Amino acid sequence: MKRRNIIALLVAAAAFLPLQSCLKEQADVFEKSASERMQERMVAASDILKSASNGWVMLIFPVSPTSYSASEPASSTMNGGYAYTVKFGENMVTAMSECNYTTQDTTLTVAESSYKITNDEGPVLSFDTYNEVLHYWSTPSGSSSYYQGRGGDFEFVIDEATTDHIRMTGKRWKTKVDMYPLPTDAESYIMSILRQKKALSNIPYGVTVGGVKMNGFLYETNGTKGSSRYIRVTPDEESDPIKMAFAILPDRCHFYEPMVIGDYSFQDFTLDPDTRDLKPIDAPDIVFGHPFTYLPKEQFVGDYVLTYEKQSEEQTGKTMNVSIAKDENGNLVLRGLNEHYDIPLTYDDWKGMAQIVHAINLGQVSTNQNGFARFCFADGALMLEDETFATRNHYFYRTSGSPTMDFTWDGKDSSKPTFIIDSHSGWAILSSAGFELHMGDSFYLHCFGTATGTADRGPLDLASGYGFNTGAKDAEGNVVGSRALRYVYSLTRK
Repeated sequence: MKRRNIIALLVAAAAFLPLQSCLKEQADVFEKSASERMQERMVAASDILKSASNGWVMLIFPVSPTSYSASEPASSTMNGGYAYTVKFGENMVTAMSECNYTTQDTTLTVAESSYKITNDEGPVLSFDTYNEVLHYWSTPSGSSSYYQGRGGDFEFVIDEATTDHIRMTGKRWKTKVDMYPLPTDAESYIMSILRQKKALSNIPYGVTVGGVKMNGFLYETNGTKGSSRYIRVTPDEESDPIKMAFAILPDRCHFYEPMVIGDYSFQDFTLDPDTRDLKPIDAPDIVFGHPFTYLPKEQFVGDYVLTYEKQSEEQTGKTMNVSIAKDENGNLVLRGLNEHYDIPLTYDDWKGMAQIVHAINLGQVSTNQNGFARFCFADGALMLEDETFATRNHYFYRTSGSPTMDFTWDGKDSSKPTFIIDSHSGWAILSSAGFELHMGDSFYLHCFGTATGTADRGPLDLASGYGFNTGAKDAEGNVVGSRALRYVYSLTRK
């Protein structure tokens, strides 16, 4: 062997001797082997799971069902968060959830299955046999959208475990799961959540953050198995909305992670289901209030000019005089569309907005016990003002169902307000061309069950054109205020 190779080997051997010594010293630091220490951690986790006398609250935030990638950030989910209760025995777990209940009022689904603690570079809680409650989000379905489940896990790495708080991470979707000791029995806890949940709906907010006004919206679709449940805040027209999913608890709502808006943030808030009042906890610089288009009920009362036959700000449109008043019960009514009938308006106390909700029966036609004068919505694109009643059909008007007209203040002058009239829903009709979407952008006075007769408030002859206002024609031959008012646009206080 060449002399220089021998020297190199001697140098390498000399360098290895201290390393061996270091490894020996490091191994002596622990009295037990790695496998023994892991076994102790698994036993400790199991003991903590079984220690809670009432069981645990388990908060789960499934990822979006369209995000089928394990690398997808869990915070992108807008499914919402859901509260489960879990009580651990020696080898069995009993679970309940707000998402899995038999009836909306009294009977909750209770499911029992086995569980185990395994080792995968740390303790792992595995719900290893099927549980109707715990496996809902992880179970695949026949739908192409859910062939890999609904974005939930059934195996969770236990990151931290104490008798006050257990923090876990889903093995597949990496979602965070938090568990807290149940303060009461499981059924009472879940029922208190359901009472709060059932009272919620989609709610708009005017949000002030550090003095800056923004638009906010709370989504809660109240599904039996799950909901779209999150808050959206839009800083301005040029910014992307900020969204964060939340879970409903008996005393508060909890975000998946802090909702950051500019220089401010919050993770918990209270929500009064009766008043819809939302208050961030420990965040006085963030205020959720009525929409900025809110007006008190009294400010709707007055004389107005109704603009119709107008589809955009550039068009002039036609006008007629109407008024909003209060009836003997203090409810708002729209007067002037027809001399015999007032149109009832619904006032939304939170939005500060008047509405015409669905079709409205105005009065019975006395010559036909099945006949009613009915106020309803129409699709202005499919109707002609001078078209006779006989040619009308369901393609043109909606006599029931979902369409609703909103009267929303434009936010400019509250002492002399202008209300924009807008429909936020329509209806689909099946035709030879497929499904057609029709929007309720027009008013229509319709006689349901008979075309002519004497109504309980005066004569009503829809077949001859009697309807809104007089039915007279203007110089161009257009019907002024006939049975149909197309493209209603705004109300402006005189």
